[in-house]
Amino acid sequence: MFLAVVLDLFSRRIVSWRLDECLNAALANSALRDAFAARQPKAGLLFHTDRGTEYRAQKTQAFLNRNNVRHSMNRPGQCTDNAEVESFFKTLKGELLHATSFVTMRQLRKHIKDYIECFYNSQRLHSGLGYRTPIEFEGIN
Repeated sequence: MFLAVVLDLFSRRIVSWRLDECLNAALANSALRDAFAARQPKAGLLFHTDRGTEYRAQKTQAFLNRNNVRHSMNRPGQCTDNAEVESFFKTLKGELLHATSFVTMRQLRKHIKDYIECFYNSQRLHSGLGYRTPIEFEGIN
C-alpha cells in the first residue's frame, strides 16, 4: 500500500491524502487535486517533493504548470530536504501502523482517515507549533 500526502509546511496539517496499491503519478495527482480543491492556493505556491517518478511525471508537471505552482525537489542524496513529511510518516507508523494489523484495504483506509482527520490534524500536539494542533495553529475552530 502507498500513501500520498500533501502537508502544509506552515501548520504541519495534512491537507489531503490518498491511499492506493500502486505508487504512480495518478496517486500523487489525486492527493494534489484534493489539496487544491480544499485550499484554493494563489499562483506562485511552492510545492516541495522528493525525487520520485510520480512527481517528475509529465502529468504531474502539467498540473503544476496549469496552476502556476513552483515545484521544488530534494537534492540528490539529501533526505533531510523533505524532513517534515518524513517525520509525519515516522509518526504515523509509530502511532498507528506498528500497533495495528489490517486485513482489508477498506479497514486500513478507515484507520488512516481517522488518524489524520480525527487525531493528527485536530488533537495531536506538535512541539514545533508551540504544542498546538495544526488546526489550532491555523486558527481554525
